[in-house]
This record gives sequence, structure tokens and C-alpha cells, in this order.
Amino acid sequence: MNEFFIASKLYRDYSQKEGNQHIASEYNLYHILKYAKDKQVSKVLEIGTGIGTILSLFQEAKKVGFLDLKKYVGTEENSYCLQQIKLNCLPEKEAGFEQIIVEEGDEIQPDKFEFAIVDGKASNLETIVSEFLTENALILIEGYREDQVNRIKMELDKMRWPYAYFMRFSTWRNPDYGPFRQKFQAGHTIFFINPSQKEIELCKKLKTFARLRYNARKVFNFRNWVNK
Repeated sequence: MNEFFIASKLYRDYSQKEGNQHIASEYNLYHILKYAKDKQVSKVLEIGTGIGTILSLFQEAKKVGFLDLKKYVGTEENSYCLQQIKLNCLPEKEAGFEQIIVEEGDEIQPDKFEFAIVDGKASNLETIVSEFLTENALILIEGYREDQVNRIKMELDKMRWPYAYFMRFSTWRNPDYGPFRQKFQAGHTIFFINPSQKEIELCKKLKTFARLRYNARKVFNFRNWVNK
């Protein structure tokens, strides 16, 4: 079972759920799995769990043997979303890895995460970058949050940690069954801290072909290439 099948099935399922305006895009779900697989991620921190889309994504990936996650920590302050997480996601014992949901970022207990996913307000973003990440971690910011991207860059520069990053706009069109009416799915910005040569080359390649892909998506749905 590959990342497209897992991501697209989960996105379809969550598109039918109450509160689906809080879910991540199919494009981002797919790439989250790709990044996590490439890094063999075992600990994930998510800022803004919403109704549990990404937590369920990791649960399904663990269930089918795609990833071997050990720990997930998420933050969510919305009481409605907290109720939906309990309804939508497997309990810890069934999921097979440690799961912790806290309401505020300052409630996160000290640990080192290999993957941080930001999809909400993060008043303690600088602390997360400086204290809660491994030295070669990934940071993914959903959507196009320029302020958060700049805050992360400033903190990494302050720490003198090398990094490569890229704003990856979506080349996939929204499927008809999804909750979003925009033509294209939401993208993300990805940071590679202390990047490998492979990760540096990936960012260079993405930047080189960004305009070409942006123009091509007007006539071609790149989702069809992945869905083979």
C-alpha cells in the first residue's frame, strides 16, 4: 500500500465527516507521508490537530506497516475539535503508539521530535524550533503562512542551524467529493534542518521547475500522474 492510496482514502473518509472544514488537503496528506517515510520518522509533533485528520493518517500508516510511528503529540484548543478527535481517531491502545493531545503549546513536555507539522496558531513556535526538534528534523507549515515561515527562518538563523526550504504550492485539483470549492488544493512550506545533499537537491529542483509546474497545472491535473 503506497502513500497515495492511504492519503486519498483518508481524505475521502474525512470529507464526509462533520467539521470537514478543519481537515488537511489531500495533497498535504500525501506529502506528509512521503516526507515521514523518507526520514523514517518515529516521533511527530502537530500544532493544530483539528478534527484528527493527520493523527488518523499516521494511525492508518502504522496499521498497514507503511510507517513505524512511536509517538504523536498534538495541540488543539477548540473544544469542538477535541470532541471530534475522540470520535474520529483510534484510542492509543488500538493505534499502537503513544498519543498525547494538549490544549496549549506550553503544555508540551520536553522531547525531541523528527517531524513538526504546523496548521494553527503557534505562539511558542520559536520554542518548538529551538527545544523540541532533533538536529535534522522536518518542519511542515500547511497553507501559505508567511509570518510563520519567517519566524522559523529567524529562529534557525539565530541558532546557526543550516536549513533548506521550499514553498510547495499544490499542483493537484480538489476532487468533487471534498469540502473545498477552490480549484486547487492547499500546499505547504517544508523545512529540512541540517539537510542532506538529497534534500538540498530536492529544494533546488523544486525551485527550478516551480514556474513551469505552476503554469502547467492550469491545463493538467498533476494528481493524475501520482494516481497510477
